[in-house]
This record gives sequence, structure tokens and C-alpha cells, in this order.
Amino acid sequence: MVRRPERVAEEALWKAFWQNEGGIAPNDVMYRRALRQVEQLDALQVEITNRNPKVLGLVIDEVDERLHNERSKADVAYWLGRWLRTGFVERLFAFLLGEGFSIYVTADHGNVDATGVGRPNQGVIAESRGERVRVYRSESLRADSAVAYPGTISLDIAGLPANFMPLFAGGRSAFVPDGDQVVVHGGVSVEELIVPFVKVSAVSGEG
Repeated sequence: MVRRPERVAEEALWKAFWQNEGGIAPNDVMYRRALRQVEQLDALQVEITNRNPKVLGLVIDEVDERLHNERSKADVAYWLGRWLRTGFVERLFAFLLGEGFSIYVTADHGNVDATGVGRPNQGVIAESRGERVRVYRSESLRADSAVAYPGTISLDIAGLPANFMPLFAGGRSAFVPDGDQVVVHGGVSVEELIVPFVKVSAVSGEG
């Protein structure tokens, strides 16, 4: 099986963090991604039981994958409710708590409803293309796009390379075909930048 380099890097970085910060050996750290459906849980539970890791990182990317196929937050909420009713989260959490794990839930980004304003037509000039941000190697090219798309935001962000120049879609707009309704991320709104960090605990007894 061919693995994408960035996916391999994620696992390596996860293990390196726990080794450096907690003194936990890589063999005691487990990382799994592409978890989406309840049918995957049997094999996952067997693997966790057999390996008995001290630290476990699980990426539930069904939500992120589905997010990009929806046109509004209302659609996302409807689909999310259906997915939760499969029992995936409830079953996974019950198993992990039963195994003695402390559970922390977070996300890598938020998202917003947005309306398309068109795609800047630079071909391969842009270093990367996104729905809420495009990145340029040249200030003049970024400036040309900013003029062509009023309301966009050019930011010079400390820590980025000198030739890494982002242009953000303004307001609730996105660099997708004009008028398209999408759910996107990658911009500078509060909703996209702030993510949850939740501890999940078992509750004993009745309320």
C-alpha cells in the first residue's frame, strides 16, 4: 500500500511528540486515521486491545470529508445527525473509557457558509489554490488578484517565508464559481480559527 508522505509524517510527528514531551516509547504510541464508519470499529478495538498503547491518536475524518460535499451548515447538521445515529461515536467512546483512556476531542479547523465570487485565473502562477485562500510567490501577482477581486484580504503573516503570500477571500466569500453556495475553511474568520477542545468523561449513577 502506498501512503501519502504527509500522512506518514503525521504519525511520525505524533510519536515524536510523546517521546520528547512524555518520555513514551514509540511502540507505546498508536496513531490511526481515515476512521469513518461503525463497521471499522471491530478491527480497531481488536488492534487497540492487542497493542495496549499508552497513548492513542485517532483521526475521525468522516466529518471533514463530508463537509466539503455540503452546500450549507444546515445540510452539514442534518448529515451529522444521521451519522451520529449510527452509534460510531457512542460505541468508540464507551470502548475507550472502558479501556481506561482519557478522551480529548478537538478539530483542526472550523468552517463557514460562503458564496462563490469566482476563481482567480492565474493558472499555475498561484502556489496553491483553495476556496478561502490562495498563495502566491509574487507580490505583484497577488496585488493583481486583489484588484480583480475587491474585498479580498492580503496579509503579511509573521513566520511565513518571504515568497509565501496569502490572499484571503473576504467576508463570507470563497474562490469558487460565482454564486455557488459552499461550506469552506481556511480563512481568517473567528469560526474558522477557533476549534473545540473537549474532555470526555464517564458519568456514573443517575441524574
